[in-house]
Amino acid sequence: QNYTVSFVISGGVAPYSVAGQQLSDSLFVSSPILAGQPYSFFITDSKNCISEEIAGSYDCNCSTFSGFMDNIQLAACEGETISAIFLGSEVLDGNDVGAFYLHDGAGSSLGTIYDQNTSGVFGLSTGMLYETVYYVSFVTGNDLNGFPDLSDPCLSVSTGQPIIFHQNPVAYAGIDLETCADTLVMGANLPVNSLGHWSVLTGNQPDITIENSTDPQSAVTTLSPGVYTLEWTVTTNGCSNSDTTTISFYDSPAVSDIQFVCDAANEFYTVQLTLSGGNLPYSVNGSVIPDSIYHSIAIVSGQSYSFLVSDTQGCSLPLILGSHLCNCSTDAGTMSPNLISKCVGQNIVVTSNNDYTLDANDVFSYILHDGSGNVLGQVFDQNFNGVFSLKAGMNPDQTYYVSLVVGNANGTIPDQSDPCFSVSVGQPVVWLQYPDPNAGIDASVCGDSTVLNADSSGYNGIWTKVLGPGTATFSNPTDPESQVSVSTFGLYIFQWTETNGACKGSDQVIVRFNQVPTLDNLSEDCNGTNTGYTVSFTVENGSSPYTANGFPGSFQGNLFTSSIINNNEAYSIEVTDGNGCLAGAVSGNHFCPCSTYAGTLDTSLQIFCADDPALAIWNNNAVLDTDDTIQFVLHDISGPGLGTILATNNQPIFSFGPGLQTGITYYISVVAGSNIAGAIDLTDDCLSVSPGAPVQWKDIPMAFITGDTSICSGDTALLTFSGTGSFPLELFYSDGNSQLTLSILDSQAVSLGILPQSSTTYSLFAVEDGSLPVCSAALNQSVSIMVGQGVTAGEFTDTIKLCSGVDTTYNLFSLLTGADANGNWIEISDMVSPPGAFDTSLGTFTTGNLNQGLFSFKYLVAAQTPCFNDSSIITIEIAESPVADAGPDQVIDCDNPSATLGGPSTSSGQYIWFHNGQIIDSVQQVSVQEGGAYTLQVTNDSGCSQSDEAVIQADNQAPNAELISAEDISCFGEIDGVIAVDSFTSVHFPVLYALNNEPFQQNPIFTNLEPGTYVLHLMDANGCVSSDDTIQINQALNFTSELGPDIQVSLGDSVLLHVETGVPINSLDTILWQPLYDQSPGRIISEQHFLPLESGVVSVQVIDSNGCFKTDQIMISVLKPKRVYIPNVFNPGSDLNSSIYIFAGKDVAMIEYWSIYDRWGSKLFELNDFLPNDPAYSWDGTYRGSLLNPGVFVYEALVRFVNGETTLYKGDITLIR
Repeated sequence: QNYTVSFVISGGVAPYSVAGQQLSDSLFVSSPILAGQPYSFFITDSKNCISEEIAGSYDCNCSTFSGFMDNIQLAACEGETISAIFLGSEVLDGNDVGAFYLHDGAGSSLGTIYDQNTSGVFGLSTGMLYETVYYVSFVTGNDLNGFPDLSDPCLSVSTGQPIIFHQNPVAYAGIDLETCADTLVMGANLPVNSLGHWSVLTGNQPDITIENSTDPQSAVTTLSPGVYTLEWTVTTNGCSNSDTTTISFYDSPAVSDIQFVCDAANEFYTVQLTLSGGNLPYSVNGSVIPDSIYHSIAIVSGQSYSFLVSDTQGCSLPLILGSHLCNCSTDAGTMSPNLISKCVGQNIVVTSNNDYTLDANDVFSYILHDGSGNVLGQVFDQNFNGVFSLKAGMNPDQTYYVSLVVGNANGTIPDQSDPCFSVSVGQPVVWLQYPDPNAGIDASVCGDSTVLNADSSGYNGIWTKVLGPGTATFSNPTDPESQVSVSTFGLYIFQWTETNGACKGSDQVIVRFNQVPTLDNLSEDCNGTNTGYTVSFTVENGSSPYTANGFPGSFQGNLFTSSIINNNEAYSIEVTDGNGCLAGAVSGNHFCPCSTYAGTLDTSLQIFCADDPALAIWNNNAVLDTDDTIQFVLHDISGPGLGTILATNNQPIFSFGPGLQTGITYYISVVAGSNIAGAIDLTDDCLSVSPGAPVQWKDIPMAFITGDTSICSGDTALLTFSGTGSFPLELFYSDGNSQLTLSILDSQAVSLGILPQSSTTYSLFAVEDGSLPVCSAALNQSVSIMVGQGVTAGEFTDTIKLCSGVDTTYNLFSLLTGADANGNWIEISDMVSPPGAFDTSLGTFTTGNLNQGLFSFKYLVAAQTPCFNDSSIITIEIAESPVADAGPDQVIDCDNPSATLGGPSTSSGQYIWFHNGQIIDSVQQVSVQEGGAYTLQVTNDSGCSQSDEAVIQADNQAPNAELISAEDISCFGEIDGVIAVDSFTSVHFPVLYALNNEPFQQNPIFTNLEPGTYVLHLMDANGCVSSDDTIQINQALNFTSELGPDIQVSLGDSVLLHVETGVPINSLDTILWQPLYDQSPGRIISEQHFLPLESGVVSVQVIDSNGCFKTDQIMISVLKPKRVYIPNVFNPGSDLNSSIYIFAGKDVAMIEYWSIYDRWGSKLFELNDFLPNDPAYSWDGTYRGSLLNPGVFVYEALVRFVNGETTLYKGDITLIR
């Protein structure tokens, strides 16, 4: 019930004293203090230095302490447990026990409790979620059935160690894969924020390489064929799961030998392929062969072949392409290599060297074509005599060739489709074009030379003179643009002739050469006013009429006279004669002297006020010509120059304005010159400027007034006057009643002291300066002085005293005497009152719930500037009230018939107990036997009173479960039923819970229950047990997920998958297909109908409304037989097989094209983009409407299958009758 406080003192100067007790050393131990009561001590040393307050309180009632848990978060994966780490330091009293609790409350308070034990080992319990942080706390308290009593007042809960349970990730390695290559790309999944890793479980591990073992879509490469099992492991938050997949690498077939066999006539050949590797049987162009050797059908010599080889696994070789030419004896021999040329329109005759070789059925002919070598180019003509001319489509000057060709007879000429067809290297021939030049356009030129301008037709040429009065000299007679000079002016004819081998062409041009005129007798003459002049000259030679350009004028015969040219202005004049010949140009300029004179001005300095104009005196002595005028100019330099022109006027008068400055000398000059719209042309060459008359302006004086703007009534204000200009200055001002003057001798300001009784305005209205000329200025300046009044904050008489706990509100302003209103209140207490007690805006102080203390408040009244503020202080003293402790509320029952009232916190004083309004005793503690409210009143020596109440209650009410929830079995076969008491009523805590008369427990949640009927009871702390509550736990739905055995289909066949669930579909929640190929609307969710293109695994997951699921998967193997059938013989005259078309299975999507050729490779028939099995797309054995003779024809067909693959089929068809 009591405790002591002890501490060791350091610092200061010993000896020390605490609570009036002088210490012999530095250790202080207090007297016993009532548990729960506060303590307060001050230390005083020998120098009377006092420490800060040492204060606090301590409750001795509980010693129980739960110790500490580790604060490091623990984590466990799905199905695992965690072991909490307890650091110890627990303190248990005699009847305490400790246990570990799993809950969701952070800190030192328990949240929802999910499990409890004494080991600290926990797994995920019912009601808990993955990826959610929970806490394990060590709890100590009174023993209740082996666990702490959670209602123990001294219950201690350690801050919980955080734990989290992670759900294992879902790993999917992808479907099984197979390939004929050496590389596959995997198709695993990788959830967000997870890591994955591939590993090889089975197979020849040294031969396999995983490109990136952490990539779900990594490439996998093998060195040899084989089957491997790979495992994909996914790790999320340290929790792992794995899945496997099988990958198969098949060996590809190879060609070990190719042989070609020609027939006796060397017209056809067959191809023999020897195959190895892969998996038998082999297929060539879609047809299965019985062994490893393939023999092709007969192929025309020189024609190409194409074979697609694959094995039974669908592994194929690259397309085998090529051609073969059987040896031939036919030879066209040789032709002369010498070029033969003729002009266009002439024949060329060629003969062979007669060294050709023919077999019995060969013939020969000559062919004119454009191909060099022993291959025909474009053919233009063919005959047997070797005589050829230029044909349509041929170009002159281009080399062509005549070859002898030899081959089987096609009528009378060699058959070019003969495999042994032979072409000799052709003899070159060319037909030369006749040149067609253009000598140019006829011309007339000035002078005795010109440049000719022929248009060449691409051949070499030469100039010659045909006609002319004199000799002609060509600078380069073979240049189509040669210069030509003549000895005599007149008309000439020149001819340009071009040569192309023996073929020539020419054209003529006419040129007239004209004599060039010349200029003589140049003269320049001034006009009467010397402001301009004229130019004249004569023209010699050339042909009239003459034309002058560059300046106006006129001709009289061969004499030219210009219009007036401005004085000293340049001119340039060109003359052209009647033949357009230019005589050249005359140019120059001419100056005529000036007579203009502006006169003179009085040049003595004149000074003016800035608001007056400046005036100069002109002597009126100007000399002007007929187009001159005069003007007066204000400028900034002395002498006869103008400098910067500042203003102009018709009179020598100028006002001070923008851009001008006082004290600066300016000049007024008279200017004479040409008159342009009333103004002088300052660019006039005869411009005359007189020396300037100097003038100055002086500043207008200026004065200023400043001063105090506010004073308190009875104070002195200060006015200050200043000015600028020519001193001394005379100032004129007013105080609102009379006008006053003041002199300022220099730039130093003058101050005056004044004592206005009320607010007054002082106005400054004029100023004059003190030098000649006298300048003045009107002013409009003023200073207003406001006179303010003082304030008082009133008087306060004496301190107000009251007891703590008395709830009274004081209007502080009403406690003052003679105070001005509208002041502000602030608190200045040494220990400021708590928030809400003092309202500074209303000026009120509320004492309720305040402890003892002295509270001070200042009232502040603000005065007008510049008067001083005033303030007053009010004090309120609160005396300490006693403590009344009636003790805790108690329960009286049969085991405890009485209760003792009066707690340990009651302070000393006079005591009175009340019950139902009647006084029952006057001692500190009383014993009572009746229920009801009891009040203790305590009064101390200060006259302050306090009271407290304790309630005595009798209670034997049993607990009752108000709300019980139950969770049925989640999934069939599980034992995870749950019964929980969600709410209950009870008077005595804690409440324990039991099912089917099993031992009671603290946890209101019962988990891991089997299906069945359960009876629930509650028991409170007094041992009162509730009545029976019966709860039923039901079994979950029993369903299946069955897809049946694996399926094998051919490419093009559809598959219908159905999952058997064993229950109605509408009793389930979800059916998930992976992958879902059937996207058709209205699809039954338990089925999917689709066309598989590749082998693979389809899985299904059936989920009920509780989230229970069952899965199954099925392997669908897609066979690719490539069912394409093309007949190899037919009879167009048959009633049953009159035409031939392509047959195919459902794996064929389209025939992209089907072409049929004769043995020489000529295309006879073709169809594009059609479906198989349709007689409408057939060949009836005709070509261009005519039925063909019996024979063997070859075909090729490009087939596209439903999976997008294409295959080229080749073969032969025999037409019979």
